[in-house]
Amino acid sequence: MKPGELKELKRRKLNKADTRMDKQRFWDEVLGWAIGTNKKVGAAAHRYKDKYGVFPPHFIQNVPRSSQWRMQAREFYRCVVKPQQAALRKELEADWNE
Repeated sequence: MKPGELKELKRRKLNKADTRMDKQRFWDEVLGWAIGTNKKVGAAAHRYKDKYGVFPPHFIQNVPRSSQWRMQAREFYRCVVKPQQAALRKELEADWNE
């Protein structure tokens, strides 16, 4: 290619064929990676973006909101994810006992 010559670039193919469940599973996986390596939640979001081309959307569970993006992943799990799981467990137990 000569200097100043234009060349058409090919776009990266994104994983658009994946289902919501696949995307949720991958988000859970990268969030677990961030917790295990003591990274911030934003690092997990960037790994998600590398695969899907966008940051985790609102329909994915356990996605941080606003200021939570700066939290360490372990802190996010302890303060946000774990209480949500406990509330869901209580709700399911109440439904089971009825």
